[in-house]
Amino acid sequence: TGGIIYYIYGRGKPGELSFIPEEAQIVGKLEIKPGIKKMLFSDQYGKLQQDPELEKKLYDSLDKLMRDLFFKEKRPGINITEEFLNYVDPEMAVAQFNVGQTIARKNLKNLIKPDVKTDNIISLGVFHINNKEKTDEFFKKVEQSYGAVERETEGYKIFISDNFSYYFYRDFVVISSRPEVIVLSIKTVKKEHKSILTQENFQLYRKGHVKDAIGFIYVNLNYLRQDFCSVIRLSEDSNLVQFLNSLKLIGTSIAIYPTGVFIQTLIMPEENITSPIAVMYFSQIPREPKSLRFLPEDNTSNVIAFTNLVELFQISVE
Repeated sequence: TGGIIYYIYGRGKPGELSFIPEEAQIVGKLEIKPGIKKMLFSDQYGKLQQDPELEKKLYDSLDKLMRDLFFKEKRPGINITEEFLNYVDPEMAVAQFNVGQTIARKNLKNLIKPDVKTDNIISLGVFHINNKEKTDEFFKKVEQSYGAVERETEGYKIFISDNFSYYFYRDFVVISSRPEVIVLSIKTVKKEHKSILTQENFQLYRKGHVKDAIGFIYVNLNYLRQDFCSVIRLSEDSNLVQFLNSLKLIGTSIAIYPTGVFIQTLIMPEENITSPIAVMYFSQIPREPKSLRFLPEDNTSNVIAFTNLVELFQISVE
């Protein structure tokens, strides 16, 4: 399996990324540290609080996101944003697994191998607790509302419900849609399993992302390719597979300045690429790409979206 990670990091070790297994496919990071970046973030958030309607929309969106990732359904009396997110640090990490095969299933369903059963996306979240009393109150309500029961799994006592599971480790709470992923996460933070922090390409990406970034999203291509290609009927010579094999790094960084939001996308090919589709693609990337309209024009580079895999890569669908 592979995964997607959304990450926010700001303290000493162990940090949230220390819990994330190396199999993660995409890493997103928000980094709000003391200093100018924190001041700018607070300033932007202060402006948001001046608009109660906009703030409510944001809170509702965060609540829905947390339900979609972990809790799966809304239950009466449970307000995730107000009762949980307000009492953990913003430096959270969220990973998703089985993403490659999910992309294949949704975009190339006619090319899925007949003898392969694809799995749903598995989410993993790591949150540092800054108010234990309030967090305990929230999870007591969760136990009652979602029927979470403490059970032993591979030697760890994990709270398990029909929709999700969670586990407390020191000052952290780890949440996942699968208890076995929580076990893997605990083994990772205990250095019994490699974390994303040890991956060479991830380290390379972190050195190259925007200096003043408060966040980034990183694509772990090795595991995404492996997961994607394991379920589809395409040869190594196909345009799509050749193009995927030509990519070394993909990531997007986010920074906040007094003048606005800065988004930079980094796409790095492997050395000496020979795939015609890859050569054509990288030859057409503009040196000074335009920004999206809602962002300052000098503050955005190379925002890319793939919308039709079949048309773009001339895939033959049988």
